[in-house]
Amino acid sequence: MVDPYAQAHIAVTAEGAGIRVVRVTGDLGSGSMASLDEILVNQISARLAGLVVDLSTSSFVGVRGVAALVYAAERARQRGLALSVVIGEHAEITRVLSRVCREDALLVHTSLNSSLHACRGLLPECDTATTSLTGSSRSGGDVSAGKTLTIALHRQPDHATVTLSGELTRAGVGAISQTLAELLLDVGRVIVDLEGLQIGWLPALQVFPSTLAAAGGWPFARLTLCGASPEVTELLHALDVPDTVPLTADPAAALARLETRPAATSRYHLLDPHLASPRRARALFRRACMDWALGNAYDHAALVVNELVTNAVRHARTSCRLDIRLDARGLRVAVRDQGPVHAALIDDTGHTPRCGTGLHLVAALSHRWGVEQHVDGKTVWVELVPRPA
Repeated sequence: MVDPYAQAHIAVTAEGAGIRVVRVTGDLGSGSMASLDEILVNQISARLAGLVVDLSTSSFVGVRGVAALVYAAERARQRGLALSVVIGEHAEITRVLSRVCREDALLVHTSLNSSLHACRGLLPECDTATTSLTGSSRSGGDVSAGKTLTIALHRQPDHATVTLSGELTRAGVGAISQTLAELLLDVGRVIVDLEGLQIGWLPALQVFPSTLAAAGGWPFARLTLCGASPEVTELLHALDVPDTVPLTADPAAALARLETRPAATSRYHLLDPHLASPRRARALFRRACMDWALGNAYDHAALVVNELVTNAVRHARTSCRLDIRLDARGLRVAVRDQGPVHAALIDDTGHTPRCGTGLHLVAALSHRWGVEQHVDGKTVWVELVPRPA
């Protein structure tokens, strides 16, 4: 569309599945703010995977134009959408945004290529990109941008190395997760070098075990960490991350560690509220047992998996998540859905768990089991021990 006041041209194009680019050409001044704001509102409401505002061809970016970006960043943050801004030659925008924008609200890049790769989560070979803009720090009235997160990717014939440097905050989690997911599914063997990484948001460290679990885990998806500072090492151990994603001193040790199974391995699958989901869950569970060389030690547990997913499909009638984890204590299976806790799970005193029809089977075949209530649903979990050979 053409703005009749400032003659700014704003175009929206698709760049792959779920990614939209809003390109602004001309003067982004007061007369263009309403148009840009309306377009960004519509795009953010469309539940995209990523949204990029490309200002690299803008001849001028005024205060009102920056205000539209700030408003859009807050709306995107509330919806959990990654919003990226390509500043091109407008380097001064970074300083302005650091002054007025909420911490971790925007991803800032100097080129469209870097921005799109960050949205897709995969950087070009041997390339680097700035993937986050941290909040401002104030000292004596001055404002300066925080350290940015940089992702560098290097492919070798049999593995890939991802080097992270800068500060890891909430804004960088999406880019790291998508980068690792792509590599784990493509290459299968990934080393993450944390030597230059600082932690600005502690929960962000869970990106490593969660992404590995989503990719299926051992043996097809293998991930190791290396080079962490003593401070980062302490934080990783506090969150039990090295249990599932081994931590080593250097890249050479990390490469060797890829050959052996971690102390704990896990994977999860999202299942639709469909009558075929219990059958699919049994097949996925048996495949995990096969991948982890468990033989028929947990054959009885397939019945437990079937019962838990069947209850989610029939009673909750929502999609559910099947989590499977193996560690030194045995096998743990959990099914999380978005339904309320069923009456069969609550005893006469209002406590959980209680065995209802079908759940007698779960209790009989499991070592321990229980129910966790959440604001948006519940998780039914079981701990299993192998049957004697």
